[in-house]
Amino acid sequence: MSIYPLSEPTKIILPNTNFSNNGRRAATFSIVEILDKRVGIVSLHLETMVMRLPKRTQQLERVIDAIGEIEPDIDHVIIGGDFNSFFMKDKRVFNTLMDNEGYKNITPDDEHTATSVFGIIKSRLDYIYCKGCQYVSSGIGSESDASDHHTVHSVVKLLD
Repeated sequence: MSIYPLSEPTKIILPNTNFSNNGRRAATFSIVEILDKRVGIVSLHLETMVMRLPKRTQQLERVIDAIGEIEPDIDHVIIGGDFNSFFMKDKRVFNTLMDNEGYKNITPDDEHTATSVFGIIKSRLDYIYCKGCQYVSSGIGSESDASDHHTVHSVVKLLD
């Protein structure tokens, strides 16, 4: 969500279908104009861990490639959503990929973002990454009846 108007909405169809229902995931891309800067905003929801990590990584790579196709000269991009990174290896692979593409993880890594599994396992599934931004602050909200995930928010400064 944004307090600024969104423009140029685009759907990004992600590769690799879910084996159980043949469904495909998608991400959304929009532009937000803040003062004199165009900021690309992406909301995504990668497939769950029932899909192997290499295929989920292809989904994230498709998002990054699509941003370059839609707005090749954009300097500021924020990507957030459910990465379904249940295992530490998932987190490492996604963080490495994003870092190699110039994105910084700007969400706290010491808190869980999803309701605990069986009251035992507390998962860190949701992230916000930023390119062309400087981290200011971030946080994770409390549980909600509306979702099995907590809200995740960040404040950034756009770099020149």
